[in-house]
Amino acid sequence: MLRHWLLLCACLGASLAFAGSFFVLSHTQQNQGLQTAASGAALLLLVLVTARWRTVIDAMLSDAPGAAAPRLTDRPRLTLFIASFVALFLELALIRYTRSQLRVFSFFKNVPLIAVYLGLGIGCAIGGGRPRHVIAFLLWFVPLAIFLAGGAFVFAGALGGFAAAASSEQVLGDIVVRDPSEAVAFAGQVGMGVFCLITLLTLASLFVPIGRLLGDAFERLPRLTAYSVNIAGSLIGSAAFLILGYLWTPPWLWVLIGLVPLL
Repeated sequence: MLRHWLLLCACLGASLAFAGSFFVLSHTQQNQGLQTAASGAALLLLVLVTARWRTVIDAMLSDAPGAAAPRLTDRPRLTLFIASFVALFLELALIRYTRSQLRVFSFFKNVPLIAVYLGLGIGCAIGGGRPRHVIAFLLWFVPLAIFLAGGAFVFAGALGGFAAAASSEQVLGDIVVRDPSEAVAFAGQVGMGVFCLITLLTLASLFVPIGRLLGDAFERLPRLTAYSVNIAGSLIGSAAFLILGYLWTPPWLWVLIGLVPLL
C-alpha cells in the first residue's frame, strides 16, 4: 500500500509543480501558480521523507508482530467518540471546501456527502478496525488536501466547461456554452458522470478505514452505549465545524483539527 501511495504522491506532486511553474512562467494567474507549485514541492518533499522512513511506516501498516500496539482499539468508547467526531467534522469540511475550490460541487454537493457515508457504511460492515487503518487514512488524506488546496484551480475551468455543456441551464455564471450540439452536450454529460463517479469512489475509499474503526468499536460496546457515544461525537464534530466557520477560520485549521484527534 505504501508503494502505491508513494507513486501517486510523486506523480501528483510533480504534476502540480509543473503546472504551477507553467502558470508562473506564462505570467497568467501567477499567485495561484505559485501556490500550486509550492504545494507540489511540499508533496514531493513529503514523499522523500516518507521513503526515508519507509521501513518504520511499513511496520505500522502491517499486522505482523512488533507492529504498532492497538492503543485505540483497546478503548472502544474513546475510539468510537474520536471516529465519530472525525467523520462528521471532516465530512462537513470536505463539503464546504470542495465547493469553494471546485465550483461544480456547488451544484453536485451531494456527491461528497454520499461518498463519505458510503465509505463509512462499508467500513462499518467490514469492521476489524486497527491502528494501521488510522495511519492509512492519514496518509491518503494528505494528497487529497494538497490537491484541493493547491491544484484544484488547474482543473476547475475544464470541469466548468463540461458542466456548462452538460446542462440546459446556466449553472456557472462565468462559463457559458451557448446552444451546444448534441455531441458536445453528450460529451459533457459523460465527462461529468465520470468525474462524479471517480470522486464518489475516491472519497468512499478514503473513509472506509474510519468506518472500520466505528464498526469495531460498535461491536465492543452495548448498543445503547455505542449509539450514545456515536451521536455525542457526531454532534460535537458538527458543532466544532460550525464554530470554526462562524469565526472565518482558514481551511488548513479545519484539516488540522480534523486529523489531530487520530494521532
